[in-house]
Amino acid sequence: MGGIALRNEISKMIRRPAAMVTVGFMLLVAGLDFGQSWWQARESAEASFALPGAWPEIITGMAQPALIFGSVLLILLVASEFSWRTARQNVIDGLSKEAWFRGKAYLVVVLAALFLLLLVGTGGAFAAAGTDSLTSGALAPDAQQLSAMGGFLLAFMGYGGLALLVSVSVRGTGASIGVWFLYVALGERLIRTGLGALGGAAADAARYLPVQAFNSLVSYLQHDPAALGRAASQAAAAGDPPPQVWEWEVLLPVTVGWAALFFAAAFVVHRRRDL
Repeated sequence: MGGIALRNEISKMIRRPAAMVTVGFMLLVAGLDFGQSWWQARESAEASFALPGAWPEIITGMAQPALIFGSVLLILLVASEFSWRTARQNVIDGLSKEAWFRGKAYLVVVLAALFLLLLVGTGGAFAAAGTDSLTSGALAPDAQQLSAMGGFLLAFMGYGGLALLVSVSVRGTGASIGVWFLYVALGERLIRTGLGALGGAAADAARYLPVQAFNSLVSYLQHDPAALGRAASQAAAAGDPPPQVWEWEVLLPVTVGWAALFFAAAFVVHRRRDL
C-alpha cells in the first residue's frame, strides 16, 4: 500500500505543470547563483569554486530558497486537491483518508530529496567544471558536509510539515501559500519579539520556535566545528561577537519534535474535517 501511494504521488507530481515550473525555476535560480560563483572563480585568481572546497556553499548557500520553493510546491500539490475536489473523489473511489494522507507524507520526503538533489547536482556540476583534479577524493563530500545534507533534509521535513498542516487546514492554494509565507516571513518574528519583550522564561522560549530552529539546520557552521572555529577567530579579530550554534542534543529533539507535531496536527485536522 505504501509503494502504491508513493507511486501515485510521484505520478501526479510529474503531470502537474506547477511542479515542472517550480522545479525549473529553482534550477534556474540555482544555476545563476552557482554559475556566478564559477565565473568569478574563473575570472579572479583570488576566488575559488572547486571541489571539495565548494561543498559548503553548494549544500547550504542556496538552502533557504530551496526550502521555500519546495514548500510552495507542496502546497500547490496538496491544497489543489481540495479546490478541485480530487481528494473527495479519491475517498469516494475507495481510498481511505489515512491512505490519502500517507501519500502526502511520502510526498514531503520525495520533495526533500528532490530539492537536495537539485542543489547538489547543479552546484556540483559547476564546481566540478572548476576543479583541476577530478579524482574521487576531490569530488566526495566529507562527514561534515554529509551532516549538512542531513540537516537540509530534516529542515525540509519541518518546513514541509508546516506547509502540509496549512494546506489541509486552509484548503486553498493561494490562501495556503499566503498563510504559510505570513508565518515563515513575519509571524514567527513577531512572536519572538513579543516573547522577548516579556523577558524571563518567555524570552528563553523564543529560541525554540520552529522556523528559527529549522534554519539553524541549514547553517554550515552548525555542522563543521573547524569552520566554526575559523569564523569565531575572524569575528574576534574584527571585534564582533562569535557566531552562535545550537547544541546538537538540544537542536535535534527540538526540530524533530516540531516536525512530528506538524505532521500529527495535519493528520488530526484531515481526519476530522469533511472533504
